Amino acid sequence: MTDAELRLLQERLDTLAGSRNARVRDQSAVRLQELEALRTIPKMRSATATAAPTAEEFNRLRDDVAQLYALLSTVARALVRRNEGKA
Repeated sequence: MTDAELRLLQERLDTLAGSRNARVRDQSAVRLQELEALRTIPKMRSATATAAPTAEEFNRLRDDVAQLYALLSTVARALVRRNEGKA
């Protein structure tokens, strides 16, 4: 391996790891553990509406949305902590 190839390989590795510098940290690879919450998405409890929804149908839909919001918030916090160098 030539010196130029080695430097290019090191640059790619540093970029993927997010350790090169703050300017390219947003290009770093995402670790699967940071997306772990997405593996636990439950089945939706709401169904397709054929008319105006009942309160129960609306509440099921709201619960589905709240669960997704909570999971996505967990992933977002993990990515923010990582970008700040705290994870």
